[in-house]
Amino acid sequence: MIKYNKVKLQGKIKTWVCVVEGYRPGPGLAPKQRTIKSFGYQEEQTDPEAFMEKVREFNAHFKDGVERRYPSALPHLFHRPSRSENYPAPHGGHGSHR
Repeated sequence: MIKYNKVKLQGKIKTWVCVVEGYRPGPGLAPKQRTIKSFGYQEEQTDPEAFMEKVREFNAHFKDGVERRYPSALPHLFHRPSRSENYPAPHGGHGSHR
């Protein structure tokens, strides 16, 4: 997906163009985006039409030939015992805090 980020630099608003991909980091977690490729500021291009055509072409074909891998070990990170091992117990929970 093409993402346009508006940035204010030296009093001027510029548009940073990049291609992002949405993903869900784990079961029941909110979706996130990762940047696949940044193309730069749209206003700084000598030929904006050719620039945007290059961005659209990349966006249309960046997944071609990319094998998606979803590790089978990933789900164990999100079940209850693992969470309790990775995060400290709230104050008053188990442990020897006196």
